Amino acid sequence: MDRGGVEQRVRWRAGRMAWMLGLGLAVSSGASALELGERLSLHGYGNLTAVRSGVAPGGQGGGEQDSHYDVSLLGTWRLTDRDKLWLQVAVNRELAGPRVDWAMFDRQLDARTSLHLGQVRLPFGLDNELRDIEALRPTASRPFLYDEDLGLADEAVRGVAVEHETTLAGRPATWTAFAGLALVPDVDAPLPGPVLGGRLRVETAVPGLSLSLSGYRARVAPEAGEPRSGKHAWALSARWQPARWTLQTEWARGRIDERALQTFHLSAAHPLSDTVEAALRVERVQSDRTQSRQDGNDQRRLVLGVAWAVTPVVGVRLEWQRHRGHALPLLAAQEHGGGGGHLRARWSSAVLSLNAVF
Repeated sequence: MDRGGVEQRVRWRAGRMAWMLGLGLAVSSGASALELGERLSLHGYGNLTAVRSGVAPGGQGGGEQDSHYDVSLLGTWRLTDRDKLWLQVAVNRELAGPRVDWAMFDRQLDARTSLHLGQVRLPFGLDNELRDIEALRPTASRPFLYDEDLGLADEAVRGVAVEHETTLAGRPATWTAFAGLALVPDVDAPLPGPVLGGRLRVETAVPGLSLSLSGYRARVAPEAGEPRSGKHAWALSARWQPARWTLQTEWARGRIDERALQTFHLSAAHPLSDTVEAALRVERVQSDRTQSRQDGNDQRRLVLGVAWAVTPVVGVRLEWQRHRGHALPLLAAQEHGGGGGHLRARWSSAVLSLNAVF
């Protein structure tokens, strides 16, 4: 019997058991965190997802999987009224075993300034800090900007971040500056090297409208022993919440070594009832913007999704996607040693996901 296949099945069963354990904790604890004392609490979230894709003529292909799981447990320990420790451990199908997502010491320097030290979520865009919590999204999928294969927005940075609340032109604003010694992707090994960046968020005079500008520069090594290469990205983001709508858009550009990247998305979400929300997202990604409108470098996607909160802690998400081009499936195929020449130019996919949070 193939050893790799056995190991894959063992990891899948172990992950499914971890997901069911997390679901059990969520259901038993209700929507709030588990309080393990006056200063210690435990949060958890996860999803079990099935994907059906038509990007390859023979069925599944281009890095999309028939099914995957993701389970995260986040513990917080309040040391003093000003000091807190954060530790998040995750398991999913892509990992050989559990890994640390967050490991952070948090110090409140004053009423408006905080210091974060350790492995901190990369402050980038609108949703990077919440990228794993599917229950907070109206769709099962994340926008292209946060896709692991694209690599523009990594999951975390190892270093220090300072966050400060202030005003800009009389409006509330928050700026974050960070520096680190490595970027940490979603599932791949950390990328060692210097990192420097920041983010500015501003609440505008228009009710419900906030703007954000974020960016970073780094010189990282893709593999141990390899020379460092340049990596940088910036993003302009906006979120507007008029009445019961949530409208969001982001435009990002960057470069990884010699590869010039660009992505854009526009989304709208609106509740249909107290427990059901519908969402629409249109987006585009260019894995090499110097060669646009080629199927292997340019991908466009229309996403229609429905999110149903079955209980305060358990939800279901159903999503349909229509694609033109296959830039990201091609990157995924190349990452795994394939050529990706068989991928379709126009294709559809469907996603069904069960998620839980407490």
